[in-house]
Amino acid sequence: MKTVPLSELRMSVRERIDELRPNDAGFECVDLDSVDLDRIIDGNAVGAVAFVHRIAGRDMVADDSLLLDLSYASCAKGSDIVVIKVPRMLRFVSLKAKDSYLSVTDLHDESEVAGRMQHNPFTRGTYEKPVLVKTSSSEGNGMATMKYYSLKSAVAEDTDGREILEYVRYLPMPEIDTAGQSIDICPHVEECVYDYLAGLVLNVYGDGRAASFFELSKSMVNL
Repeated sequence: MKTVPLSELRMSVRERIDELRPNDAGFECVDLDSVDLDRIIDGNAVGAVAFVHRIAGRDMVADDSLLLDLSYASCAKGSDIVVIKVPRMLRFVSLKAKDSYLSVTDLHDESEVAGRMQHNPFTRGTYEKPVLVKTSSSEGNGMATMKYYSLKSAVAEDTDGREILEYVRYLPMPEIDTAGQSIDICPHVEECVYDYLAGLVLNVYGDGRAASFFELSKSMVNL
């Protein structure tokens, strides 16, 4: 992750907006320096980072994903299901169990067909075809609960994720570091975040060209 000072983020968004002003009579009537533009940028920064991080191609964010503390994963005695709790998870990136050659990069929802199939031992994921299912998520504290149904053999006794999993990678919910006045952004999508944030700011002012910034950001993030 790249820690971006809010001052740098504001400047990048202002530059994008300023490029519109010379040819726009509407913007000429508005003294953007006289309104609380920084407050609007700061107020939409978390939403912009979260949106871009969520839709970006996996290759663009994988190198900057976080490793989960595996003490958040546990397995009941004799079970072949590992329960994993991830605090403040925005997006799952990948998981690998110690007894599997394959990593998991797709996360199914419990309501999906692939998720419902895991309740049946005969249709459950195996170590040859591992499956990870998101079973719940609390929007209040950002805690996500996932179940990994694909152990090679049942675990003999109660244990934690450090005995079962090699790693779990995820992207956290973005937040502004109020002390350092900064926010963490995956560097491969940094420019996309600025474009999307410029669109959000223009939207506040009712400028119809916000849509062009949204489309630009989304087209670049999935290259």
